[in-house]
Amino acid sequence: MKATPLIRCERHAHIATLTLNRPESLNALNAGMLASLNAQLGELAQHDTPRALILTGEGKAFVAGGDIRAMQSMNPAEAKAFAEQGHAVLQMLTEAPYPVIAAINGFALGGGLELALACDMIIAAEEAKLGLPEVTLGVIPGFGGTFRLAQRVGLARARALMLSAEVFDAQRAHQLGIIDELLPKDELMPRAQAIATGLSKHAPCALKQIKTLSISLSGTRTETRAAQEIDAFARCFATHDQREGMDAFLNKRPAQFKGH
Repeated sequence: MKATPLIRCERHAHIATLTLNRPESLNALNAGMLASLNAQLGELAQHDTPRALILTGEGKAFVAGGDIRAMQSMNPAEAKAFAEQGHAVLQMLTEAPYPVIAAINGFALGGGLELALACDMIIAAEEAKLGLPEVTLGVIPGFGGTFRLAQRVGLARARALMLSAEVFDAQRAHQLGIIDELLPKDELMPRAQAIATGLSKHAPCALKQIKTLSISLSGTRTETRAAQEIDAFARCFATHDQREGMDAFLNKRPAQFKGH
């Protein structure tokens, strides 16, 4: 029996759609999901590159976050490797030579919101829930959230959202400027297709140059910033609080943090 793909790829004319397809785990990101996304993006780069890409999730989540069960027992070196893998894949989206649209169909928390923030445009269903609640698990955003959220909403607002671990609805996300358009769920994918179709009619070389310049000017390429986040994420995995936070999450109980 053929295995169900973790990332489903569909092509229509010049538009590609990648659907994260692990609905039983709310599309939580683990090494396998990241490797599959990396492979799909590599395939798109090598064979008939699309003029626009839509990224969405199967079921009731876009991506509910990182896979806590997979991360729970990681040591700092393993956590660093996981963060490096996530950064590499998300940077592929940021640097893709075509526009990338995140269509958030449900939960986009932690790594899920970070995945969306690596895209050029973000649209969301009205019932979507977003946030970077990593501090409740004893860790920090590890896939670019510490700087990509600030590029969307400003440093002070991004810092407050990360420190508070606030999970907010799509209406507030729209007000904050995290998402560009808010839609009824049944209109989400038709709107994503319409945006992608419009973008696909523009000159691909001009779109590529706009992306290249905007990345350079925004500082997203700054390797120091990414390296600092990766190292800080990994250091969290040497603490009691990381072990306690993730165990509490998985066992559905309040965490008892000790500050070490």
